[in-house]
Amino acid sequence: MAKVLLAKPVGPLQYYDLEAPDLGLGYLATALKKEGHEIKIVDCIERGLTQDQLLKIVAKEKPDFFGFKIYTKDLNSVIESYRRVKQINPDIVTLAGGPFPSGAGPDALKMLHQVDYAFQGEAELGLPKFVSGMVQDGNKPPRSLLKNITGLVWRDSEEGDIKANDKQVVEDLDSLGYPDWEALEMKNFIAKNPPALIMKGNYLPIITGRGCPFKCTYCAGPAVTGNVTRHHSIPYMMNWLRYFIDTYGANHFSITDDNFLHERAFVRAFSKGIIDAGLKIHWEAGSNGIRLNQTDEETLQLMEQSGCYLVSVGIESGSARIIKAMKRSITLPHIIKSTWLIRKSTKIRINGFFIMGYPEETWEDLKATLKLALELPLDRADFFVYTPHPGTESYGTHYGPHVLTPTSIENFRYDSVSGVHPHLSARKLRLFRTYALLRFFLRPRLILDILMSLTSFVKVKRFIEFFRFAFFLKPRFKPRVAGLARSDEAPSTEGA
Repeated sequence: MAKVLLAKPVGPLQYYDLEAPDLGLGYLATALKKEGHEIKIVDCIERGLTQDQLLKIVAKEKPDFFGFKIYTKDLNSVIESYRRVKQINPDIVTLAGGPFPSGAGPDALKMLHQVDYAFQGEAELGLPKFVSGMVQDGNKPPRSLLKNITGLVWRDSEEGDIKANDKQVVEDLDSLGYPDWEALEMKNFIAKNPPALIMKGNYLPIITGRGCPFKCTYCAGPAVTGNVTRHHSIPYMMNWLRYFIDTYGANHFSITDDNFLHERAFVRAFSKGIIDAGLKIHWEAGSNGIRLNQTDEETLQLMEQSGCYLVSVGIESGSARIIKAMKRSITLPHIIKSTWLIRKSTKIRINGFFIMGYPEETWEDLKATLKLALELPLDRADFFVYTPHPGTESYGTHYGPHVLTPTSIENFRYDSVSGVHPHLSARKLRLFRTYALLRFFLRPRLILDILMSLTSFVKVKRFIEFFRFAFFLKPRFKPRVAGLARSDEAPSTEGA
């Protein structure tokens, strides 16, 4: 048996970060426990940990394996953490997983010198086999083991290079079981910082499926969960919802799938399942958005009847030229028609996703995007700045590993400018985004709607964070009192 500690990196809570349990780490915890291993999950963001506090936890727990789930924006933080973990105990096997290594592949180990192994894609199959094999071989695994671990990225000392094994997706999602609720410390997340002002009640995320077959040039989702869409069964999902309702008193759920509406028959069955079970809940498909070429009136109305009150829609641009360059597999007229279909056939609220600063974009394209946002029947809008994520087509075409410098990594956030745009200066792009947010939200209908939504202290706090986000104010790093109260975290002034 091995002791495994998996963590979310040290860093500030940013506007678009959800204070929600990381379901991916929860699934990994379940997979590792099935093989008899001990697992602890540390969410440094939720607990407001500094580097010193995280290191004290590592020193106390004495794990055999330590790993982070890494986004590109976390690189500076995790490089420091890995360095200090190895100082505590050089024999700890350090691991990396998540979107960054999934997209970067061998480049992940080239950048993360203190990381021993990384995983690409879904790791529920490969990680338990890897940990068990390492324990059996005394942390000196033979090459024959390493080259047969699904999704493993490893240094081949025999050939002097870095290998990236083929990924393998989980075909039967129900076979994974449920995320390890105990390891995720679910009680800490109820009613914490809901991600939108119009959310209703105690919030928890769920995931009904994985994968997306589309090839949008800016999206790294398929690098993590693959191009094949798979779903949990309806009984599995109804049991999940009932458990959250009965155990945690949750009544609002956010679907975090990469492409929730891809299989509309499943969405209709899911909605009917909620209705037939008599579950009085609110739910939304607002985290990753839905594709507008996959909507129809019957499906939308069933969603609404089952409690869906909000969808986020991937619009991205008001320029037909940019939509085509992004390989979105949808036309601008279809986007407009489908958005109005949601408004006319239901009372579901609509949040629009837009990207600004795509490499081929001009000022005229940006103006067209804002014009479209103002003309569509949207209740909310997010204007994200294009970020060149490793593993995306646009990263390989327009950028590459050279863009990942310590300075640029600090700006790998959706509210900042991380790359050098050929036509738009960083300063003007920031100013235009702020202008777009103000033009969109400072309209009488939106102002009244926002004021009516400020029904709790948490939502007022969220409203303030929105304006910090809108004006590019750097997120504050403020440890939460609840986190500091735990016995395994010593108070520290670092980063406070």
